[in-house]
Amino acid sequence: MEVPDDWFWIRTVGAPRKGDPRDGELHRMGSLPEFFNLEPWDDDPSGEEARYYRASEEPEVDDTGRQVWRFDFRPAP
Repeated sequence: MEVPDDWFWIRTVGAPRKGDPRDGELHRMGSLPEFFNLEPWDDDPSGEEARYYRASEEPEVDDTGRQVWRFDFRPAP
């Protein structure tokens, strides 16, 4: 599947729980938000969404030439 050039690539850093597979996961989005929520896992006892905020640094370029923006996990206030 060919991906349009106007997709934004986002890497989630940190996670609500140790060993969470979303830590370091790559996501593809149609817009570049300031923050976004990932739905809770079915086995998450708290049932809370994981909120990720865009880091202040510029995106990195990966091995395929994509710009990848970093989004850091922050616990809910």
